[in-house]
Amino acid sequence: MIAERHYISVPEPESEGHFHRAPKSPYNPPEKFFSVCAEGFFQNPDKIRDFGLSLPSRADSIGRWPGTRTPRLDALDQSLANLIVIKILGCYFDLVYESIGWDSCLMSFQKVSKLDEDKNSIKNKGWVHQDSSCDIAAIVYLTPNIDPDTGTSLFNVRKGKEENVFLSNDVPDKRLLYTNEKIDTATYENNYRKHEENYIETARFQNIYNRLVVYDAQSYHRANSFYSDGEDRLTLVTFVNGIKSTQMPLQRVRGGQSSNIDQVIEKNMENMEIPPEESLQYAPK
Repeated sequence: MIAERHYISVPEPESEGHFHRAPKSPYNPPEKFFSVCAEGFFQNPDKIRDFGLSLPSRADSIGRWPGTRTPRLDALDQSLANLIVIKILGCYFDLVYESIGWDSCLMSFQKVSKLDEDKNSIKNKGWVHQDSSCDIAAIVYLTPNIDPDTGTSLFNVRKGKEENVFLSNDVPDKRLLYTNEKIDTATYENNYRKHEENYIETARFQNIYNRLVVYDAQSYHRANSFYSDGEDRLTLVTFVNGIKSTQMPLQRVRGGQSSNIDQVIEKNMENMEIPPEESLQYAPK
């Protein structure tokens, strides 16, 4: 999902080597949610898959994403969408003891066919981007026996490449490909490689049937491949915005009581006395 953004033009700096990271810039690192990978998300994924395939779907007219998406489930049946969101948020919150809320969600099935007959073609790879108009994004893989390499990777912006990311956040090349417009393959591949140079991969999730992957919407990510020599790549895609809780999961890990624990850990390491070698215990071979 690509959010519409408006940027204010600023003068070019008089000298190179200086860069200001704006607090509201689209490439700030995640601050609320860590990534989650959960196996066996739905009790009966075949029914979920069959339901998704039974719905009408269409391509985006301006090529914001590849393949086709169904009508929004949150518009078709809000209670159904809410139940799925609750399952997703259960990865982060103990819903028996914690009350949570959210402002909105956008949920639909997405089906993508291979974009080139060559499995290794760059056309079959997604472009690194972020979904910063929401709090979290979630994907459930719903194609059994598909190539596991058609999963999802997360990325950080390489140090010194922040400004490049700011200037190339929306990529016209992929919009042309995703709307079946004629493109120059060499130019497309060159622009793709230049775009990739701005990022470093931090996590890779394989496409396993009925696996859920959730990540902070500030996380840069891409689909690793759309290629399949069998059934198309089907996913349930969910974006949740305005999540409300007493404390966000990543903040809970980094701060609050956890920060006190970190201080104790560091103090214990500083004060540790290493005993003689003959009394040390090592892990078994």
